[in-house]
Amino acid sequence: MKTGEVIGFFIGASGGVDQPTAAIKRLEDKLLLKSFDAKPDQDGIAPICFWSSEGQHPFYHNRTRSSSGLLPANPAALDCLQENGLPWSSEATLIETEIVQTRTLDSYCQETGLWPHFLSMDIQGAEYEVLIGAPRALQPLLAIVTEVEFRQIYLGQKLFTDIDRFLSGMGFQFMHLYVPQYWRLHPADSQKVLTVGEALYLSRPDNLDGPTREKLADIARCFGFQGYVH
Repeated sequence: MKTGEVIGFFIGASGGVDQPTAAIKRLEDKLLLKSFDAKPDQDGIAPICFWSSEGQHPFYHNRTRSSSGLLPANPAALDCLQENGLPWSSEATLIETEIVQTRTLDSYCQETGLWPHFLSMDIQGAEYEVLIGAPRALQPLLAIVTEVEFRQIYLGQKLFTDIDRFLSGMGFQFMHLYVPQYWRLHPADSQKVLTVGEALYLSRPDNLDGPTREKLADIARCFGFQGYVH
């Protein structure tokens, strides 16, 4: 690893590197970005299905790949209207189920010797499961961008409060919610409720040494937090 290099992992990369994750590319030649997806649709993306444990697990193929993953859609949420006005069922109705092999982030890092400083996840409600399967990988981690839900649109998924509580206990600070989506819980509702977003977490700079603090400062500046590390 080059001096000052920031290693970034993007899990769920087949949807493309959009904002806010794309902000990390401002590091340019300092960045080594590795991309992963359970079912990659392009070259350069490793076909790895991350989860909280190693083994076999059902993968739920829905009408759209962007709603497919290791958790089934919540039947109670299928009538919700998304921001685009379409019901969740138009994307998340189940087509078929496949058994896939899962890995933990810790096992991958131990095998490859690559430990990320930046982690982005967009994996259809399974983000919390990846986090709890990565106690060692979380130690050198400095920043996380993760999809979060405020309503259970996938069956059994953990919500923002669960992820926030866990990451807070691991020394991370919630910074910002990007691209919030407001859905109607029922087609007859006139009001919308916060349902989905992309949350940015930064490691607290307390007790970080010089080079690590500088990496955190570089990452924080990518997202507009120039004064986060003094």
